[in-house]
Amino acid sequence: MLKVKDVIAAIKNAAPSPEVSVVKLPFSDTPKEIPSCDVLHFGDPENEVHKIGTTFMVTMDVIQKAQAQGIDMIITHEPSNCGGLDFTMPLPLNRITEAKRDLIEKSGINIWRFHDGMHYQKPDLIYMGWMKELGWENYVVPGPNCHEFRIPETDVKSIVELLKERLHIRVPRVIGDPDLKVSKVGVLVGGGGQGLGNPNMPMEFLLDHDLDLLILGDITELIMCAFWKDALALGLQKAAIVIGHHKSEECGMKYLAEWLASLLPDIPVTFLESEDCFNFL
Repeated sequence: MLKVKDVIAAIKNAAPSPEVSVVKLPFSDTPKEIPSCDVLHFGDPENEVHKIGTTFMVTMDVIQKAQAQGIDMIITHEPSNCGGLDFTMPLPLNRITEAKRDLIEKSGINIWRFHDGMHYQKPDLIYMGWMKELGWENYVVPGPNCHEFRIPETDVKSIVELLKERLHIRVPRVIGDPDLKVSKVGVLVGGGGQGLGNPNMPMEFLLDHDLDLLILGDITELIMCAFWKDALALGLQKAAIVIGHHKSEECGMKYLAEWLASLLPDIPVTFLESEDCFNFL
């Protein structure tokens, strides 16, 4: 029987990434060493693993689903705690974080984060899940990343319906004409929609690659909305769909379950979806 440490080692061997990265942070000219966030949040490396669950984020509902299915190891893409911090870091405790930590500890579930390693691969494993879920594998523009697609011409509202159906999104936001015909599509999942340190990057990507449509995860509204309002006022025939960090990356964790099933054939692996938290009023 494989242990937690064996599962982690197998994944890191198949999808290697640096333990420490040197990055230039926004508003700073001095590069900084950032340790990998792919660490064990809960559990023991020596614990045996009988069933694995993959998820975008370990929310309370995901923990309860894992318990009901007999899952004893969760691989999460994002932190195990709300607020963007892991339980491995010093946290300002409140009744929410305390209740969540108590539930996890009582469940006995091992939780390991797999974030940096997924994005470090060429192609990025999150984008692999994206194009598989949308059925766009044959439309990707060749390159080290899977950010750009040439799809059969359609209109923006049809892509919105596709995203709602395949990614289970309730409230995608649209900038531009919903009836606009598009075929050249760019995708920036998660924080990519905010530019990853360069807030102008999404707009540069749109214009430099002459894209018809951008599909974005997070956005910086102050910058993005000002650009789009001006661009549309000048007659720019382009559009954007904003779907948020969660639903833009979750399909990558669904893909990871398939990837792991091939890597670890003796351990059952299942995907744990977390519902979109936004509603229409």
